[in-house]
Amino acid sequence: MNPVEVRKSILRNVLEANNNPEKDETKLSKAAGNGYVRLTNIMDDNISMSDTLHCKASHKTLCGEKCHGSIMSIPKPKTRTLKEIKDEATTFFELYCNSEKLNKNERQKRIDEVMHSISTTGTYDLTYDELVFGAKTAWRNASRCIGRIQWSTLQVFDCRKVSTAKGMYEAACQHVKFATNGGNIRSAITVFPQQSKTGCGARVWNSQFFKYAGYEKPDGTIIGDPLSVEFTKFCQSLGWESKGGRFDILPWVLSGEDEEPQLFEIPEDLILEVNIKHSSYPWFEEMGLKWYAVPAVADMLFDCGGLEFTAAPFSGWYMSTEIAARSFCDSGRYNILKDVAERMKLDTSTVTSLWKDKAVIEVNVAVLHSFQKAGVTITDHHSASESFMTHIKNEQRLRHGCPADWVWIVPPISGSLTPVFHQEMVNYRLSPSYEYQEAKWKTYRPKGSNHKKITFKTAARAAWFAAIFSVRLLAKMTKCTILFATETGKSEQYAKQLATKMKHFFNVNVVCMSDYKSHALNKEKLVLFLTSTFGSGDPPNNGKEFLNGLLKMSTMKTSTPLKGLQFSIMGLGSTAYPHFCGFAHSIKTLMATNGATELCPLAEGDELSGEEETFKAWTQGVIQASCKEFCIADNNKMKEKLQASLLEDNTEWDVDRFRVVAAPWAFSKGQGHDACKGLSMAHKRNVLPCKLKMKKNLQAPYSDRKTILVSLDTGGTKDLLYLPGDHVAIFPCNNPKLVSEILQLQTDNTDTWRQSIRVQFKDASTKEWKPLKRLPDCTLYEAFHRYLDISTTPSQKLLKHLTAFAGDAHAKNQLHALANVILHLYCISKAHNYNPSKGSQSRHQQFLRHLLNDITISNY
Repeated sequence: MNPVEVRKSILRNVLEANNNPEKDETKLSKAAGNGYVRLTNIMDDNISMSDTLHCKASHKTLCGEKCHGSIMSIPKPKTRTLKEIKDEATTFFELYCNSEKLNKNERQKRIDEVMHSISTTGTYDLTYDELVFGAKTAWRNASRCIGRIQWSTLQVFDCRKVSTAKGMYEAACQHVKFATNGGNIRSAITVFPQQSKTGCGARVWNSQFFKYAGYEKPDGTIIGDPLSVEFTKFCQSLGWESKGGRFDILPWVLSGEDEEPQLFEIPEDLILEVNIKHSSYPWFEEMGLKWYAVPAVADMLFDCGGLEFTAAPFSGWYMSTEIAARSFCDSGRYNILKDVAERMKLDTSTVTSLWKDKAVIEVNVAVLHSFQKAGVTITDHHSASESFMTHIKNEQRLRHGCPADWVWIVPPISGSLTPVFHQEMVNYRLSPSYEYQEAKWKTYRPKGSNHKKITFKTAARAAWFAAIFSVRLLAKMTKCTILFATETGKSEQYAKQLATKMKHFFNVNVVCMSDYKSHALNKEKLVLFLTSTFGSGDPPNNGKEFLNGLLKMSTMKTSTPLKGLQFSIMGLGSTAYPHFCGFAHSIKTLMATNGATELCPLAEGDELSGEEETFKAWTQGVIQASCKEFCIADNNKMKEKLQASLLEDNTEWDVDRFRVVAAPWAFSKGQGHDACKGLSMAHKRNVLPCKLKMKKNLQAPYSDRKTILVSLDTGGTKDLLYLPGDHVAIFPCNNPKLVSEILQLQTDNTDTWRQSIRVQFKDASTKEWKPLKRLPDCTLYEAFHRYLDISTTPSQKLLKHLTAFAGDAHAKNQLHALANVILHLYCISKAHNYNPSKGSQSRHQQFLRHLLNDITISNY
């Protein structure tokens, strides 16, 4: 029977069961009465088995009318009674004695000893051999573990006499040293004292022996592992001095019975980490990824014979998908998937390109390659799946069953390509076992704090009061209103970005001008404007009513209706048009006329040159000035927030913050440069290729103005459909002749021009070099040809930056002099009656030549 026929047969059985529920229940009753469950392998009809081991399950699963198979953590049973402890102990010793082949007298003698101890003290102690048997069997019974075939090789460290956190630390170091074994990883478990009758026991507060810290920044972004953010805060509250990097190993938090938690730094010589590289992509190493070699689950409970060991850290070795697919690629973890895809030049604009699948495979390849090169034990998901199928067969032969949770056993990638995907499984809980327990740090209360257990009603009431407090806190914060007017949505986008920064210090409200009445300005203390200009200095449609309101206000009898109001404006526009940022200047004039005070000078964002940088600089200036004006950063905490806000997204060029390195060799050897993808990355827009069919000047030949009619062949793509009045951005190339002239100043060797480059910046928080996404990997020629503005007059700031690369003192003096000359360009251009929006490109170049010929640099 082939797989398709098997699936049809299963479907028929399901439909028959739905149509005849009584008949189906009868079949199940007979199966239960016979004590077996029939399991089939969908891919191979010859592989089938009957599970009878489930009849010995010690606990019921959560599944009843509903399936809970995909629930992450299963709560352990409640505290046992003496009878329940005796029942568990009896079951365990029957299992142990059968395994060790003890005779009837030895068996009864041991059981009598245990029962007497439970009756008199409420508990008992396992011998070392019994402990080892229980620990190994618990791993054998772990239904969610795919690597159980090695259960019999588990090394058990008996530390039941260790009663202090210091002793636990020393035992943990010994455990890690043994398990690491120079990279030849060995599985091990360390068992600390069992839980006492009072319900207290030793605890390892970390979820794993090794885990990377996670730090939440003021803007909500996270450095490091997002899964560790809350525990990192807890460690810091105990006095841990963190480094703030992406891969900081968290300290151990340990406590003996009835002890307060204590911090212990892990010795560096015990931490084995693997730097992640790729065999085919050299750029992978530049991502700065690494991972620890030993996975050690530290906070699970070891349940054996009715005894509960609350501290029993267990370690094995990694399956590659645990690191690559889950830790690196999960959206709630390091989330590197899109970054990898973009570096691979994959199309991330649509999921149908399967970029996620392609990228996650390469991350897995990198992890496997790196661990194998470093000589560290690791297995791939295909090998692990095959070994688990062997384990199932062994268990069927030895125990007539194998508990297995299909949801957890099937790997997170390539599911149906592995044999476990097609194998039916039964999930049940056997004892001994490893059980989940509540994270200790989440409910920790320092001794003497007299905190009672919080009920849901109390928590709900606390949340209600917190909401009220939050509202009152916002009411006390100075109000800041951000008004925007836009035709394309760019001003609104910047307004929301500004609000994200300002909300740390002010009660921020973002409003479109069309939804805001100008007479409400007299009730404001701080107003920030972001607006574009439409036509000949006119406001956008959603700013016209607001402008009329300001004009009416300026004619009122009250000379200064807006006295006491602080404001600042950023205008958006293009220097290619007359009346650049005209509406922004109109608002400035009217606000000042009505008595408002300008907090920061008006900023002009030119979409042709450095608009985003202008916005960032204006934002920083506004934050600094407004905090100073309203005395926001007077306390240390607010000063730290302000400093962090000013450091964020700082793209100010500095010789120590930016560098140019060689891009991956694979790109240099013929992969080619995708200009559309590169421009899309640089401008954060979806750039698509077109062919120019025709262009025509609609103005009269004698007119100084030009109105160009352009006809484009879009290739029929739906992404380039637009209506009259919509804006279309066209990205031209620089003149090849001009590019060649500039590059020849560096070298005449044209091979150098064709070498791939990458621009990197040093992250202020992690101190790591990262790719600057605004400029994609490309050749030096492509950078000057498509991405860099080499035709606009250089700014004074740019010329001053260039002095850092001056070859000698004379050249440096010349650059300084030219930078000072640039300061006068505006005045001189006015004297020459020059308007960059009029005339041809040749007139622009003639003007610059005329200007520079009139200036003798050597005179400065």
